Amino acid sequence: MLVIEISIPRMNAVLMRIPKLGAAIERVAQERMQKTVDTVRELVQQQTPVATGLLRGSIVGEVRGRTAAALVEGVVRTGVIYAPHVEFGRKPGKWPPLAPIREWVIVKGLANSWGMSERSVVYLVRRAIGTRGTIERFKYKGAFMFGQVSGQVPGIAAPLRAGLVRQAIADIWKDVIQKALAMVYGR
Repeated sequence: MLVIEISIPRMNAVLMRIPKLGAAIERVAQERMQKTVDTVRELVQQQTPVATGLLRGSIVGEVRGRTAAALVEGVVRTGVIYAPHVEFGRKPGKWPPLAPIREWVIVKGLANSWGMSERSVVYLVRRAIGTRGTIERFKYKGAFMFGQVSGQVPGIAAPLRAGLVRQAIADIWKDVIQKALAMVYGR
């Protein structure tokens, strides 16, 4: 999971003194954060290995509102149970769950290529991963799809704060001018 935050020092003081400016800043920050979260989500999806597409399709991004530490927070995550094993690999120990391994065996066509029943291949793969892990046995140290992208996040997120207050003020003035013109010209 990747967490991206926008924080502006002394923001609460601004919000208390000029509520309209604070609301405009929050709106602009959320718009910018949404674009950033979408970019980061796409990068993580591109780095994600695909067997069935379930993991790649489960990677989502969301923008959360104000937190204690941040004006706005963005999160890119997945809820798929085997995602940590794809990210970091798996050490020997407990056998992996049946369903994801079975699906992987079917997608890869291992039963046909090994000349064995699907059930036997699933058993052998689960046993190999459970007893030897993926790191040692298969030299699979993990895809690090989140880890690779996390190094890029500071560069992607840098423009978030730049000019944030200036854009919020410009938006407020645009709104004020439109209302004034409407009053004068009756539009």
